[in-house]
Amino acid sequence: MKLRINNRDIYLRGLALLIAVIFWIFAQQDMQVPIIKENEHYQKIMKPVVFANIDPDVLVTSPAPEIFLEISGPFWQLNQKQDEIVVVADLERKGPGRHTVKIEVRVPEGLKIDQYYPDKVDVKLEKKETRKLKVEPVLLGTLPVDLAISTIDIVPQQVVITGPQSYISQADKAFVALDLTSPRAGKYKQNLKIQIKTHDQKTLEGLALEPQLAKVEWDIIKQEGIRVPVKVVMKKKEDNLNITVNPQEVLVFSNKTDIKAILTEPVSYDKLPYQGEIALVKPKDAEIWPTSVKVSIEKNHNNQEAR
Repeated sequence: MKLRINNRDIYLRGLALLIAVIFWIFAQQDMQVPIIKENEHYQKIMKPVVFANIDPDVLVTSPAPEIFLEISGPFWQLNQKQDEIVVVADLERKGPGRHTVKIEVRVPEGLKIDQYYPDKVDVKLEKKETRKLKVEPVLLGTLPVDLAISTIDIVPQQVVITGPQSYISQADKAFVALDLTSPRAGKYKQNLKIQIKTHDQKTLEGLALEPQLAKVEWDIIKQEGIRVPVKVVMKKKEDNLNITVNPQEVLVFSNKTDIKAILTEPVSYDKLPYQGEIALVKPKDAEIWPTSVKVSIEKNHNNQEAR
């Protein structure tokens, strides 16, 4: 007697086996099998953690982690109410240090959280500190020698910075940046952003500043220079040398009137003739233009022929 199995029986048995395997996989992974009604849809989303009940004397310094959520509900609610889903980590009575905090997922009516991961997050809290720093000007660009800044007024002269202890300890000075890339003589007035620099001259972010802007006024004035001769300084003295310098005079911008000559840096050479660009020594509280000259040195042949 032959046992007849039709195609329908084979299909049903295969489907039953597949369903059994799926349930076995879920059981091995210790996962819940979401029960979805026919009129419900299913989505996977990521949500950042919102920290609640933070002590006013501490600040969160670790980035807000994201939580993986599997949600279900009617199609229109899944698309319209996702913004109302909130993942909360309660930091009540948590002081400075590292903490592992259990999260709570809050969903609007009509949606269901089937599962989420992780259920706990690590949070770093630091003590909140406050400091006052003097606001100083930083010049971006270089003024031509015939222009000068006569006055700079900054209001307020101090800024209050607030932030985590580790950030406050890095703060070195507060500054506003004055743009001098296209300077002209005249009066200037701007509201400029106050910024904070670290000890290694990097801009420090992540601090609260009060105020955030400073009112800055400054004057750029035209200077009149006087012509002063250049004197070449030799590292070693030698007779019968013909020394020429170009230019022979430079402009000096200073309130002093007793500057009689501008000296070069000491000139040294290995052999003659010599030609080189030599820097000038700038007098104290003065500006000069140009800041270097060309020096040429050769033997004085006329004196040799006379002997």
